[in-house]
Amino acid sequence: PFIPAFKGDGLVANKVGIYIDNSYSMSNEVATELSGLDLAKQIGTNIVDLYPSDTEFKVLSSGQLTAPRQLKSRQEALKFIADLRYSDSYKTLDQLLNLMDSDGESLKEIYLISDFQQTTLGAKIPDADST
Repeated sequence: PFIPAFKGDGLVANKVGIYIDNSYSMSNEVATELSGLDLAKQIGTNIVDLYPSDTEFKVLSSGQLTAPRQLKSRQEALKFIADLRYSDSYKTLDQLLNLMDSDGESLKEIYLISDFQQTTLGAKIPDADST
């Protein structure tokens, strides 16, 4: 994902969406003894840490059928990310964006952390490849 440069006291969005792909394709090793999911969790944690302590987060994963009904605090978001395990489910990009937009939350920024397999991207990017 593109992570904006740290500015002054941090980023200022007060409602942020983060999707971490925890499908089995993320079990592939991306660095020495580091899976795609482990790297995605590190990136997700880094994103949360960039924002002020009063920021609220909607954190989603592949295994969720619906979006959480409440935004998470910094600590709740970090715990959710740390507790992520592999799921045999996946979401299309359309499904992800709809879940991020559900419940009328006005998310200022959304981060999608994934290996972006073609099954996830669907028709949005027809020439996508996961290599």
